[in-house]
This record gives sequence, structure tokens and C-alpha cells, in this order.
Amino acid sequence: MDEQRETYIVYVKTDENNNITEVNSSAFLTDTTDWAQIDEGTGDKYHHAQGNYFDKAISTAKGIYRYQWVSNAVYEKTDAEIAAEEAAIVETVQIDLADTVRAQNATITMMSSVIEDLQTDVEALQV
Repeated sequence: MDEQRETYIVYVKTDENNNITEVNSSAFLTDTTDWAQIDEGTGDKYHHAQGNYFDKAISTAKGIYRYQWVSNAVYEKTDAEIAAEEAAIVETVQIDLADTVRAQNATITMMSSVIEDLQTDVEALQV
């Protein structure tokens, strides 16, 4: 007896850089607006695409997206591309941290000045 297997469509969502940020199948999506169809087939790879479609997780342990949707094809980034993105994130965090420290130092300087002025006013009142 031939068993009819259901065909599932695999969809991906991408960000502004064409990184694949989500993968799912027609078995679980009721609205495919903003999703791109990338494949279809039978079996768990297609039915449970979230964890089975790609050979690797869609992002690295450091949160870099591993796959892109480019010219209607899935592209897996190279190790060098992933390393470059990780380095860019570290640099951005360092810049943001430096900006935060500068802002905090400016606030401390301003508050110190206010405290000195208040101490002067209190001393003047005590005379």
C-alpha cells in the first residue's frame, strides 16, 4: 500500500542584510507575509524545518547569522565572514562603552560642581 506523504514548503525570514533570521514550514505558518519560500519536500527536514532544514544552527554561539538569502538562493557565510562580523560587533560595543563612560564622567563632573556650590552656600549660611 502506497502511503501519500504530505509536501511541506520551507520559508525563511530575513533582516535588512539578507541574513536568514528564522526558518519555518507551511505546517506551522498560517500567514507567510514577509516570508520567502526557499524549498519544498516531504519528511522531517521540511515539516520541522526550524531545527532540521539547515545542517547548522541559523546563528553562531555569538549570535551571528550563518545563512543569507541572496538572489533567491541560500548562502552559508564563510568562517572569515563570520569572524569579521564578530569583530565588528566587539568594536561597536567598545565604542558604545567608551561613549557611556565619557557621559558618566561628564555627569560626575557636573554633580561634583553642584555639590561644591551647595557646600559653599551652606558654609555662607552658617557664618
